Amino acid sequence: AGGSGCLPVDGSGRIPYVLFASSLFTALGSGMTVKFFPLYFRSDCNLSPEHVQLIYVAVPFAMVACSALVQRASITLGRVQMIVLCRALGVSLLLLMAILQLHSQYKGTPSIMVPIYIARTALMNSGYPLEESILMDYVPKSSRARWKSLESVSQFGWCGSAAIGGWLGDRYGYSYTFLLTAAIQGSATLLVATLLPLVPRREADGAAQLRAEQGEATAVCEEGGLAAEPAAAEANDGTEAQPAAARRTKPTRRNLSAALQQPLLAPTADRCAGAE
Repeated sequence: AGGSGCLPVDGSGRIPYVLFASSLFTALGSGMTVKFFPLYFRSDCNLSPEHVQLIYVAVPFAMVACSALVQRASITLGRVQMIVLCRALGVSLLLLMAILQLHSQYKGTPSIMVPIYIARTALMNSGYPLEESILMDYVPKSSRARWKSLESVSQFGWCGSAAIGGWLGDRYGYSYTFLLTAAIQGSATLLVATLLPLVPRREADGAAQLRAEQGEATAVCEEGGLAAEPAAAEANDGTEAQPAAARRTKPTRRNLSAALQQPLLAPTADRCAGAE
């Protein structure tokens, strides 16, 4: 389906759209809380700025380690399966933070909230390489740059939702912001889960499926082309047969001279026959 005008014959053509919609909803939810976690740690957990920065030093290392584990597990369990699992765990941890902040004696306890936050952030971001690999598998090479450029739309949504998150945090507290973010990201996780029957577990099976779909799409295109050929041939028969017949009956100089001599020879032969 890469360069041809034919589309895939099954639902795999909607995989890029589902991934984009899911990433957009995830970015909208993240923008409501991610920018305000430093304020939460500073005001509700009573951490110093130095400790807050140490948290953000530890987060990238946790993300790298979690991404490596997730990619290794995806070889056996499947890419979409691992994306859904990691997102579900990340949303659950954010929901746990909100519940502990609302109805628990551990409200604002750094020794509990900080590990939950680090684990949640690592899990939510560990599936991004798998999403990119799926997108590159199911998008034609000619369209990959366009799909990658759509990430700027998600980043815009991430920044735009920060205004809503700030208003909710000031008015109702960070717990309600966490709850709303968990609800939005949970919806995005359910959206990704719809790809489970479309993307095979093993990447090699996915490549074979794509080749089969491209073969079927090519066959559909060829059938359309072959159906058009007889009609074109019939239309051309009337125009091409006439010049061919004209070429066959067109008198040449040799034929013309033979035709002129034949009436003269015939009477001579008749005269000779009568003399005998």
